Amino acid sequence: MIFGFGKNNERSWFYFDTERFLLTRWGGKGTIGGIEEYMDYRASHFIPVNGVLLPKQIDLIAEDSLFGTITFDTITANETLDAKMFYMPPSIIPTLRQK
Repeated sequence: MIFGFGKNNERSWFYFDTERFLLTRWGGKGTIGGIEEYMDYRASHFIPVNGVLLPKQIDLIAEDSLFGTITFDTITANETLDAKMFYMPPSIIPTLRQK
């Protein structure tokens, strides 16, 4: 387990598997139902994607109880990305100018 401290000394933590060094659980402050609370994310299933093990299912744990689950149906890696995806969108706010 590794602890870290961020802004306003907020604590975060990371658990790693001792055999494969996979990040299996991590947590810190988050918002649940509009309330800021310390919570954990736990990777419960891994699948190989292009030779790398990635989490297929992540459980959300709050107050030591399962709050929800995220399951990825498809995971792809190293997709070709069009450079246009990183351009700033055009502003739709009108600009007033005076002569």
